[in-house]
This record gives sequence, C-alpha cells and structure tokens, in this order.
Amino acid sequence: MKNLVIICFFIITGCAGFSGSSNPVHDDIIIYGTARCGLCTDLKNSLVEEQIDFHFKDVSEDAEANKEMFKKLEKTDKFDGYAYYPVVDVKGIILVRPDLQKIKDVMK
Repeated sequence: MKNLVIICFFIITGCAGFSGSSNPVHDDIIIYGTARCGLCTDLKNSLVEEQIDFHFKDVSEDAEANKEMFKKLEKTDKFDGYAYYPVVDVKGIILVRPDLQKIKDVMK
C-alpha cells in the first residue's frame, strides 16, 4: 500500500521540485535527471521511503538545471563528456549513479 501511495504521489505531482518537508526547496540533496530515467525514479522512491528530503531537477525540461549539472560534473574526476543519470549533489559532493547507501554515507 505504501508503494502505491508513493507512486500516486509521483504521478500527481510529476516529482518536479519535490521536497519531503514543508520547505519548498531542499538543497542538501539535489538530484539531476529526467522524468523518464528509471534509475532516477528508483532513487527518488528510495529517498521518499527513507523520509530523506531532496530536490529533483529535470534536466530535459530545465536548461538552467542542465547547465548547472554539467558545470558541477566538469569540476569532478567523474566527467568524461557525458552525463549518466542520476547525478546527485549531496552538500556539494557530486555523485554519479549513486545508490541510497552511498548518499547516506556522504550525508554522515
């Protein structure tokens, strides 16, 4: 039932700019990806289940978010000219295709 509620929430809200708190923008965790990215959806669902706040930026719909993501990627050793989604910024630390545990480790 919990998964059904989460799925319905994502369908209704479209996930854009989701924050699990009353704060409209939560910038400790920023997920860059696309609405069609299965790994992005899986990560967002995991964060919601763990009640971890995040902000999602759809780089296919938001040109500024796309530029922001590439600017952050270029400053890392993880950048090979391509973006592999999701790209996650956890308090300034850039992760590419992280799992939930990696995000939790960085948050400590």
